[in-house]
Amino acid sequence: MKSQPEFLLQSQIAEYLRKAHPRILFLSDVRASLSLTIPQARRSKLIQADGFACPDLVIFAARRGFYGLFLEIKAETPFKIDGTLKRRMVKRNGREYDHLAEQQKAIDNLRKSGYKAEFVWKFNDAADWIDWYLKESNQQFAARLGMPPSEGS
Repeated sequence: MKSQPEFLLQSQIAEYLRKAHPRILFLSDVRASLSLTIPQARRSKLIQADGFACPDLVIFAARRGFYGLFLEIKAETPFKIDGTLKRRMVKRNGREYDHLAEQQKAIDNLRKSGYKAEFVWKFNDAADWIDWYLKESNQQFAARLGMPPSEGS
């Protein structure tokens, strides 16, 4: 089996979430680490939004004024030294496209829609984003919404 550093990092982040924030609902997308058969790929395409590549990790918790947290996990930084996005050309369905640019577009669209979305490429950075995002307690969140504490905890 070939080395999959992004999947390893994603597994470590998921384990951290389970231990540090056991009550938080999250989804870790593994499609990128799988080799789908042609029928499986067709079925998957039928149930996905056109033109949207969901980031690798979704945390289903509204915090800090956002509807949820999306993290796009990379094995290394997707940015050049000058802060611009690197190019990573890949071929899909007979056409070549810039994979990182597509992911940045998804992140930008999520941000415009009220979600917190970021690239992460180090475990500590992912844990820091998660902890920062989830810092607001459920009681604080409930109070902000005007709900009794029992409904928001």
